[in-house]
Amino acid sequence: MKHCLSVAAFVLLSVSHVAAGQFVYVSESGDDTTAIFRQDPETGELTFLSRLETDGSPGALDVDPRRKFLFAALRSTKTLASFQIDPLTGRLTLLSTTAPEEDPTYVSVDRTGDWLLAASYGAGKVSVHRIRESGRLDPEGLWYTTA
Repeated sequence: MKHCLSVAAFVLLSVSHVAAGQFVYVSESGDDTTAIFRQDPETGELTFLSRLETDGSPGALDVDPRRKFLFAALRSTKTLASFQIDPLTGRLTLLSTTAPEEDPTYVSVDRTGDWLLAASYGAGKVSVHRIRESGRLDPEGLWYTTA
């Protein structure tokens, strides 16, 4: 029973997770943090490493194809953030934030790693932001209405 409760608590705290190589990042929106785990490549077992405090409630996460950068929708502040991933420790360093016109609820990096797409379900819009070579997001996004 104790095991079931801890798994349930983990699932309830997890808004989104994404793997970057040997690291797994889990949004903990209620605490305004992202948990960082190391994943054993053979067993899949996760080992907790640290937490990153953010200036908003992290929601959806994604990484670029080269696994150098992590992108997050910070729901409570209605911003998008980019972070550099330390390849040895998995730690995240904030690179940039940008405030799109609408609340981003989902993020996805395109296959080239050049563009971040963010969906706003409430507004029925999608934004597209260029990802600079440094991992910073271009603050000027393009908006498309889906409805």
